[in-house]
Amino acid sequence: MRAHKHFTRGDYDIYYVEDTANHWVECADPSTLIIKAGHNYQSVAAVAETCTTDGNHAHFECSVCHKKFVQDGEEYYEVEPESLVIDAFHKHLESVGEVPATCSAYGVQAYYTCSQCGKSFTDALGEHEIADLNAWKAGDGKIEKLAHDWQWIVDTAATKTTTGTKHEECSVCHERRSENTVIPVQDCDHGHVTPTAQVNPTCTAAGKKAYYHCTDCNKYFEDENCQLLIENLDEYGILDALGHDWGDWHVVTPATETEDGVEERVCSRDENHKEQRTITASGFSYTTDEQGVKVFEHSLALGTANDFATLFAAAKQATGKVKISAGDLVLTFDVNAVNAIGGNAANLTANVLTSNFGIDGLEGIQSVIELSLGNTTFANGTVSVKLPFTTAIPEGKVAKVYYVNGNDKTDMNATFANGFVSFSTNHFSKFAVVFEDASQPIPTPVDPDPQPQPVDPEPQPQPEPAQSKGGLSGGAIAGIVIAIVAVLAGAGVGCFFLLKKKGLFAKKSSKEVGETQKTKDEEEQKEE
Repeated sequence: MRAHKHFTRGDYDIYYVEDTANHWVECADPSTLIIKAGHNYQSVAAVAETCTTDGNHAHFECSVCHKKFVQDGEEYYEVEPESLVIDAFHKHLESVGEVPATCSAYGVQAYYTCSQCGKSFTDALGEHEIADLNAWKAGDGKIEKLAHDWQWIVDTAATKTTTGTKHEECSVCHERRSENTVIPVQDCDHGHVTPTAQVNPTCTAAGKKAYYHCTDCNKYFEDENCQLLIENLDEYGILDALGHDWGDWHVVTPATETEDGVEERVCSRDENHKEQRTITASGFSYTTDEQGVKVFEHSLALGTANDFATLFAAAKQATGKVKISAGDLVLTFDVNAVNAIGGNAANLTANVLTSNFGIDGLEGIQSVIELSLGNTTFANGTVSVKLPFTTAIPEGKVAKVYYVNGNDKTDMNATFANGFVSFSTNHFSKFAVVFEDASQPIPTPVDPDPQPQPVDPEPQPQPEPAQSKGGLSGGAIAGIVIAIVAVLAGAGVGCFFLLKKKGLFAKKSSKEVGETQKTKDEEEQKEE
């Protein structure tokens, strides 16, 4: 509140303020004395939902007026508190398949069990809890036994002089009943029997089992041996109509934004049996991409939840894609993702956090992208995520996007180019954009056991080897000289051993020396 003076005159309040000349003058509008405080934004961390308690998206709350805000860049936008709530739900529901009933055992309907809290539910959204699973299996979840398919089996054939016996047996489980039922003595040889083939049922018409007619006695029988008499042919062997076995609906004429379309399904038992229904005009505009696929586009406010069930249903009928823009964040759902989501709840929430990330143990976070579709999944599809990203990457760092799940993180192999960060995912959660240290270069391998080299005790400086074009290096010349010396040395040793073998280097005795000298003297005298 501005500085002022307050006086009371009768029932009136009078306020004085200083003017620019520092004179006190009466204030014509006392409301101008109030200085409104700006919002004091306090960050509120994201809280993950559990099976039983709601969570909330990260946001800001004014400590003065307690209004809620989300941040987009440098701006704060007020939002309704309900839009920040993440409804509690069982995100780890696993389907337990139906146990079909037989004619001898009860079956059990399919149900769902949450692997996190252990509770069971009758629906895939976890909204209808089964209080006592065993009691449910024996009660509401029980599938009654199928009826036995009883057929008469002849044990002993009757003749014109003796009775026979028969029993009933289920063709499925082979349970027996009516043992030793008597077949009366035959009053006919049944020499002329005409068969009538079975008429199979269709989708819309009943059928009839095969039977036999004896023209001698004009009676009808279940078997060709005329042992099992048919008392009432009109009621015998009725095979109920099968009913249609419809395939999936497929689009014949796609709906447009303003005109209805048509879709059709065909019976697998008879392709001539078809059923059609109207596809209501989608009310959504779309464009067509380069492949001719329709792309249904819509917008979403950051941090708020929107129900896009009708949008995805329309895109699914058109075999199209869905493109959602949430501020600068763009999500593109491919055809497979649309097919998985279409027909299910599609409560989409998208948010981009630039502070108060609510993630521990991960350094260098620049922003966090929060995406949620409630319980609806699209594991067989892909969503492309694109967000402007112009922050300069520091030297020695690399930019990454990680899927964060508790203490685990998965690299999304994101692309950072042209001022955007882009990646693809087949599930929604938290995705952190981070700067982290670049990988260190791999060091040059070092010989683990180097050989010692001889050391010159008095190393002498060596001149730089001359580089002659096309000439031999100093090392090569030294190698040649060493090779020549080695060859000469080997030759010398060889000559030595050869001469020794011939006796040229043998040591002679004095006698041998004398005889040699005598022979030499005699030869010299003859020459004279």
